[in-house]
Amino acid sequence: MTTQIYRTELGDFNGVTEVYLSDALEDDEEFLVGLRTNDRILRANSRLALTSDRVLIIKSGFLDTRGQTIPLSKVESITIDEPESGLPSLLIRTATGTERYTVATPPTKFVEAVRTQRGKQRVGSLSVSHSFDWTADPDERANTAVKAARDARQRGDITEAKNLFAIAETEYEHAAETSTDESTDRAMTVETVRDRKESLTEIEAHRSEIESALSNAEQSFRTAVAAHCRNERTHPRVRYRQARDSAEMALERIDESPPETLVGGLALSVDADTALSETLSELVSGQNALQETLEDHGIETISALQSAQTETLTQIHHRHDSHPELTGRLLLVAWSTDADEATGVDRSAVDLRRVLATVGYNLCK
Repeated sequence: MTTQIYRTELGDFNGVTEVYLSDALEDDEEFLVGLRTNDRILRANSRLALTSDRVLIIKSGFLDTRGQTIPLSKVESITIDEPESGLPSLLIRTATGTERYTVATPPTKFVEAVRTQRGKQRVGSLSVSHSFDWTADPDERANTAVKAARDARQRGDITEAKNLFAIAETEYEHAAETSTDESTDRAMTVETVRDRKESLTEIEAHRSEIESALSNAEQSFRTAVAAHCRNERTHPRVRYRQARDSAEMALERIDESPPETLVGGLALSVDADTALSETLSELVSGQNALQETLEDHGIETISALQSAQTETLTQIHHRHDSHPELTGRLLLVAWSTDADEATGVDRSAVDLRRVLATVGYNLCK
């Protein structure tokens, strides 16, 4: 069994969306093509309708049907964002922002129609996902989404898994609407799919909260290290304390969250430029013995210091323990980084940041 892929006639938009679209069309406005999406807001089904003048986003829910208009003259580009697995997204960009829609049917004809209507090459290039068999019935597409969701969940991509379960839920519901036969070949029941999606939504919220605290901790730690290297005291002490507190908050949330929250590791990002302005020679200026020890280990730059083995750094620290503040500062520099983001962060890495922030705080007394 195959389903009709493209809705090229107004009547194919069925139900309340057909009524809404019929009323919305102006006398001289022509309906061109429609596209069903998998996006839902408060359980509202979303469809895109292209006319000769505009793009209509029609959302039909339990209570009402609402429409949003984007004039074609305002559309700067329409592109397809194609993931490694799952369904592609249609991105409609205007001067005020970009709207993203996960599409349930191939968007090629929709985008081509926009390109023709616009008559210019400003519409983005096209690529069509082959992750799904678009000629398959909704049950088959849902089963494919369930398999992809399981794979995404196993590798720790919680957001992707949640979105794929949402696609499966929509496809199973669509199958129920278009067929009177209850399929016996479904990978999951609709209720199970819905439960998995809701569970992942909770895990996603846990991860988001933890990663926010972790990013704050990293931002504060790097800012503290940079200020510390400028021989400041109050500013780095405050930022080390903030880094310690944020890391402790992240650890608390980790311990309170389901184990699956850490699958695949956490991610963090740092916005501000926290790169050190000082050279290694400037940091150890006047400490000839320490500088010679560093050079003996091939450490002559900040980059080399940050690449050194932990055992080497520990040996240097103990060898020059008569200068604990300076060698301690070098250890903090060694454990800092200029990278804007990091992935695969586990609990032990978060705890290490807490320990380092505490060390820095004590050094600035």
